[in-house]
Amino acid sequence: MSKKCIRWRNRLCSIGLAFGLRLAAREYRKRRSLLDLRGKVVLITVGPQQTMTLADYEEAINIMYWGMVYPTLAVLPSMRARKSGHIINITSIGGKVSIPHLLPYCSAKFAALGFSEGLHTEVSKDGLKVVTVVPGLMRTGSYVNAFFKGQQQTEYTLFGLLATLPFTSIQASRAAHQIVQATRRGETEIILSIQAQLLARFHGLLPGLTTDILTLIDRLLPNGSTEQTSRSKGRTSRNWLSRLLTSLGERAAHEYHQYLSREERTLQTPGQAE
Repeated sequence: MSKKCIRWRNRLCSIGLAFGLRLAAREYRKRRSLLDLRGKVVLITVGPQQTMTLADYEEAINIMYWGMVYPTLAVLPSMRARKSGHIINITSIGGKVSIPHLLPYCSAKFAALGFSEGLHTEVSKDGLKVVTVVPGLMRTGSYVNAFFKGQQQTEYTLFGLLATLPFTSIQASRAAHQIVQATRRGETEIILSIQAQLLARFHGLLPGLTTDILTLIDRLLPNGSTEQTSRSKGRTSRNWLSRLLTSLGERAAHEYHQYLSREERTLQTPGQAE
């Protein structure tokens, strides 16, 4: 971990995902460094199913599934040649249980989880270790950069609240520590947060009942229509109430640089109260 780390964050978006990932992998093979593809390769769109378009599903799959597959397949040959290496895939509890109003995201995460688990079974004989990380909600403040559809302010407030409260989310630094420890112990999978562990186990034992419960929860969530296909970033969907309820999340958003500039920190939609 002391070697130089290759970070290709904003550049991935500016030059195209597939091409950017191939360049990053080529640089990895050249330097034999830690390949870091964090940050701009995650996207989440929140809203009812009827507000989602085919483009939303394609975007989610391209970023969260192919964004994992491309670099993995590119670096596997050099790892196999060395007969050593760790691949740590960050998936989501949404890849084990499909959560209402997150259908494109969960679809992509199901695919990513399947790839990560399947990859582990096939490369272990080559001396490689694949660790599948399954986080629940993490308190990173990233919800301010999520996209929202339908009743955007209500969706933002509900999602931001769940991603902020201590009893529904896990602190980012604590999650990072658990990932490092799991990798050192050689674990195959780690589910982050007690809430995510309970949900995964309950769904594993009673999948039908879990789906029925989530169906009831969906009926309590804001409705949407096929005409509400436009989306807005969370930071433009907030109001005074959401800011008040998500104060911990706002603090985390600043700590983890979710706001890129002073102008963006004060960005708001026309007529929206500060």
